[in-house]
Amino acid sequence: MSHQMSPDEPGRHPFPPLVDPAGTAGDLREALETVRGARGQVAGIWRSMAYHAPLIRAHLAIYQALIFDRWGLDRRQCELLGTVASSVNGCRYCSMHHGAPLLQEGQDPAEVAALKADPDHAPLRNPGDDALRRLAVKLTRSPSEDHRAEMGRLAELGFTEAQRLQAVSVVAYFAMMNRLADGLDLPLEPDYLGSTR
Repeated sequence: MSHQMSPDEPGRHPFPPLVDPAGTAGDLREALETVRGARGQVAGIWRSMAYHAPLIRAHLAIYQALIFDRWGLDRRQCELLGTVASSVNGCRYCSMHHGAPLLQEGQDPAEVAALKADPDHAPLRNPGDDALRRLAVKLTRSPSEDHRAEMGRLAELGFTEAQRLQAVSVVAYFAMMNRLADGLDLPLEPDYLGSTR
C-alpha cells in the first residue's frame, strides 16, 4: 500500500518521509486516529512510524503507561525527566515537545529554560525535582555507571520503589525516542505545541 507523504520542512529531510494521516486507510489509519484521540494531534514522530500499525500501537502503549498512568510519578515529573534526558542528548525535537507540557504542568519557566540550556547544572528549587534531574543526567550520560547515590537520594526524599523504577524507565524510553527523532531528522511542527495534550 502506498501512503501520501508530507512535504519536508526546509532544512530538514526526514527519512523515511513523514506519512500524511489523511492518505492512510484501514489498520494504519485506525492506529493514527488512536494517537490523535490520545494526544490531540499526530506529531511527526508518530507519522514517522506510519509504515507499520503495530509499531505505533506498541509505542503509544509504552508512552501512555510511563507518562500518563498514575502508578508512581506525576506527569510534571515525567515531563521533567524527558526534557532533561532530551536536552542532555541534544535532541531539540523532544526537548521542545516535552518542555512545553512541562510548562503547562506548572514548572517555573525559568527552570524549564535552564533545563534545556544546561541540564547538568540547572538550579531547581524543589529538592525532589533536583534529584530527578541528577538521575536523568547521569543515567543519560553514563548509563553503565553506579547510580546508587542518585537512587539513594530519591529514597531519602520519600520516592517509592515504583517511582524510582518509573524514573529510570522514563529516562530509558527517551534515550530511544531521542535516537529515533534525530536519526530520522524530524522537523519540529510549528503548530504542534499549542494543540497537544
